[in-house]
Amino acid sequence: MKITRARANAPGVPTQTLRPPATIEQRRGAAPKPSGFTLIELMMTIAISVILITVGIPGFSTLIGNQVLSAEARQFSMSLALARSQAIARKEQIALCKSTNQSACSTVDTVHWEDGWILFVDEDADGQRQTGERILRRRAALDGSVTLRPSAEYTNYIAFATDGRCFGNGDETPPTEGSYRLCDARGAQQARVVEISPVGRARVAPAPGAAACP
Repeated sequence: MKITRARANAPGVPTQTLRPPATIEQRRGAAPKPSGFTLIELMMTIAISVILITVGIPGFSTLIGNQVLSAEARQFSMSLALARSQAIARKEQIALCKSTNQSACSTVDTVHWEDGWILFVDEDADGQRQTGERILRRRAALDGSVTLRPSAEYTNYIAFATDGRCFGNGDETPPTEGSYRLCDARGAQQARVVEISPVGRARVAPAPGAAACP
């Protein structure tokens, strides 16, 4: 319906045509068509999702395991680097030893490095922490199935002399060259090794199959 209105006192002026306001439906446009999945489409989506999850989970687990091993190896390598730098800076022997309580060193064969360790100022240079010797870093037991085992040179401790060279209870005369290996439940194929050079520098390297794991 159109409504016309003539302006008063304005002869010769054409009348103005007014249109009624648009309805809500007209302003919004046509209503959208209903959408959704058919039963067949839904079943196909579920099937594809199951396949992707089945294929992806093993690869994801491998990635996580590798990251954990590499992170633990880097952390231990950083502790060794700290011990070496502190020995040079302080002009004192600095040692790391395995420890279950992060307070005293252990020489028990059934205690391993994955049970924890401490880094301390070894004032009397005996490889064992005495009361009053300052602890510079503590590390509690490693998580999960990760193991940390040394070569024969560092069974109970590794110490750094004032010139940065290292030695252990298996060879008390520096320089000593050895390593630590980190493994998890997957075995030696995924092992990581922290290699220690004669001058006391540590580096992390993959060692698939090269190191025996517990």
